[in-house]
Amino acid sequence: MSIGSGLVISRRASVAGYFAGALALAAVAMAGSFAAHATERLQLKTAIPPPAGGTGKITSFDISFVDTATHTYILGDRTNNGVDVIDSTTNTLRFIAGHNLFTGAQASNDVSGPDGVMVVNNPATGLAEIWAGDGDSTLKILDLTDGTLLATIPTGDKTQNRVDEMCFDPVNSIGFVANNAADPPFITAIDAGSRQILGQIFFKPGHANNNGAPLATNGIEQCQFNPRDNKIYVTVPEINGPGNNSAAGGVSRINPVTLQVEETFVIPHPDCAGPQGLAIGPLVGNYGEMLTGCNGAVANAGPQRPTALIDDGSHSPGGHMGRAIGVPYLRFQAGNDMITFNGLVTSTGTSGGDNHYYMARSGNKALANPAPNPITLVCPSTAMTQPYGGNVYVGGNLQGPSFGNVNVGPQVVGMINALTLENGPDTVTGLTNCAPLNPHGAAHSVAADPTHNQIYVPIPSTAVNSGLRGLCTQALGDGADANGCIAVFVPVGSDP
Repeated sequence: MSIGSGLVISRRASVAGYFAGALALAAVAMAGSFAAHATERLQLKTAIPPPAGGTGKITSFDISFVDTATHTYILGDRTNNGVDVIDSTTNTLRFIAGHNLFTGAQASNDVSGPDGVMVVNNPATGLAEIWAGDGDSTLKILDLTDGTLLATIPTGDKTQNRVDEMCFDPVNSIGFVANNAADPPFITAIDAGSRQILGQIFFKPGHANNNGAPLATNGIEQCQFNPRDNKIYVTVPEINGPGNNSAAGGVSRINPVTLQVEETFVIPHPDCAGPQGLAIGPLVGNYGEMLTGCNGAVANAGPQRPTALIDDGSHSPGGHMGRAIGVPYLRFQAGNDMITFNGLVTSTGTSGGDNHYYMARSGNKALANPAPNPITLVCPSTAMTQPYGGNVYVGGNLQGPSFGNVNVGPQVVGMINALTLENGPDTVTGLTNCAPLNPHGAAHSVAADPTHNQIYVPIPSTAVNSGLRGLCTQALGDGADANGCIAVFVPVGSDP
């Protein structure tokens, strides 16, 4: 079977003891394993080609975002120096917002842009806007209807690098944008109506505007608004370490009104090396789920390369974050930067989507994935035309061994059922980056559209070797892999 043509890898995980208070899961937890394998998987629905009027390719990009109210998917597209605005109902490009207003793809990721993106409803005008971070430490606000520039807000001087991940508090109409590459990293609170900076939090104790934040020694990453407690949560990849994710990181909870860090939960390092992604999941029993995306280097990760699930504390005694009982981590799901939950989370429950987490595991690398039929997909050693050799996959339903700290695994989208925590099948999105023979960007971005039950994954140009039919070619025809695309998946099947 050719790469990307519905290739999935069945992986199941035991969830013994999880959510003992949730009666629906009690029987499963007591059994210690599932009676049946998950049958839900991702199926390629279509692909969106690179935007016309740009370079003709999508190679370098960053954060993506879905706004269900306006049926819009947006992507920070550095290759085309703007924000790609997609109609999520028709899956067609509307325009490139802020075209040529950003720093674009630079040699350093720290000064490239656009980076983080989101759609914000301005309470003063009632109109939807695009907020996009740039590589010069500015936030650019664009009109969602035509992409014109409405405002530029400096968060610091240019030496403090890019404005990256961001999130929005709709209760207080405050946006939070992070300068993750600054030293120290900091997050800025901006009033959506007045576009005024309300304050900043610097993740370095002793700083005048520390506000209780921990010492972040390797940046700060994805932030999310949690409608269960109306607080802001942000991942901190490493706390008080040497700066390479070899020390434990965690999640900080921010009061959006006082701008105080109320609590930081330090995730044990074996459970999660380098927490970067963050997704707010459902309330299951008394546990408010939050899934972290763990993207530490293979050498730093635990032996089973886990991704950690934590309790947000919103329904726990004392309101403190912590581990979900019986589930310190989820095995074999590391290597992800951005993750998403396919469901609309409210203060009372969830709706839409399929209640699954999706993880863009572009840093799969030395993680060997199981498959009933072994397949060879690793880097060529001499030329682009050489067949890919060396088995990455192993037979059966057990996880295969690690291949050391080298690039060998294909990039995939992982999936986890948020209610049962069973690992669903992986979906291959492209080969690992085999520079200099097959250099390409990473498929590290993913966004869920629970209204249309769609999963968006940008695929960089030249993500596969010649002779293999990748996702872009499958959807758009021969030659499309060389240009890249935005793959659109739909979940099919069902879980037991």
